[in-house]
Amino acid sequence: MADRMDKQIMKEIEKIRNGDFKEVEINIPNESNIRNLNAILNGPEDTAYEGIKYIVSIKLGKEYPMKPPTVKFVSKIFHPNVGYKGRICLDILQNKWSPAMSIANIIASLQLLLQEPNPSSPLNGEAARLFKDDKVGYAAKVRDVSGKTYKK
Repeated sequence: MADRMDKQIMKEIEKIRNGDFKEVEINIPNESNIRNLNAILNGPEDTAYEGIKYIVSIKLGKEYPMKPPTVKFVSKIFHPNVGYKGRICLDILQNKWSPAMSIANIIASLQLLLQEPNPSSPLNGEAARLFKDDKVGYAAKVRDVSGKTYKK
């Protein structure tokens, strides 16, 4: 039987599925563990990511929502704020997390990160440099890298 937190997680998932996240699909790869989710994000229009789908793993630990989940890109992405093996530099996943936040907050933040990369706080220095200095080269590299998955 699902505990109270599992029920809350299911409510969050249903809210995302039925809400304002038209560019996002969220699924539970293993129905017996609703704390491991995948979000499929569509690259935002008018960005280098447009037309590309990215899979993001969201793992809600036992201490969720008191502690942030582990979130990383499964799909390769060339982005200033995404490092090796999909690790994400996003303040709400570290020191700015609050128990009042939800899965929807994470997805909204990821969508914003795709729309507006922050080259001032990079995990990928090459992506940050290209983003600032060579938008055409940046877009080409995004297209070259996208669609692959990270090796385990």
